Amino acid sequence: MNPPNLTEAASGFVSTDEVAAVLERLSAVDSARLAQLARLRCLGAVGLEWRDLLHEAFIRVLDGRRRWPRDVPFVAFMAQSMRSIASETRQADLVEFGALGEHEPGDEQGIVNVLAKTDITPEREMAGRQMLLEIEALFAGDAIGLAVLEGIARGDSAGEVQAQLGLDPTAYASTLRRIRRRLTSYLLPTEV
Repeated sequence: MNPPNLTEAASGFVSTDEVAAVLERLSAVDSARLAQLARLRCLGAVGLEWRDLLHEAFIRVLDGRRRWPRDVPFVAFMAQSMRSIASETRQADLVEFGALGEHEPGDEQGIVNVLAKTDITPEREMAGRQMLLEIEALFAGDAIGLAVLEGIARGDSAGEVQAQLGLDPTAYASTLRRIRRRLTSYLLPTEV
């Protein structure tokens, strides 16, 4: 192994050689965490697979395009790197599908309107239909959970959903937690 790059070490960043050593010693627990984070970060990015995202994050830190600050834990640094890469991919998707101009910034609040302008291809429509079928199957035994999801998908406010379904705020919050747990366990399986 080459000696650490003194310029990087002095500047508060981990050298690429040190990064390589950390990757060689990465524990199974940290590997599983990174895999789950990669799965989560890929949501909404067309054609981006979690393994590709994780691989790209590793490449960028190893080739020096992403610099790891010494005072940041490795998993946290990699999570932020993957978030950034996935965000770049989503932004490029919006430009590619004509929903955004190349220099038009996207914003969180207007993202639904932006996506609504996106050209729907037969492949995207089929994937969307398949995802709806999977969600319906996932909530087949939970009519309230499915009804809450449908209300949210329509854009109804929390108060509107509660009134439509006769839920008090506590029952509504409990249903949201149940939905999150079920979706998380479905989208982020524990095996790597």
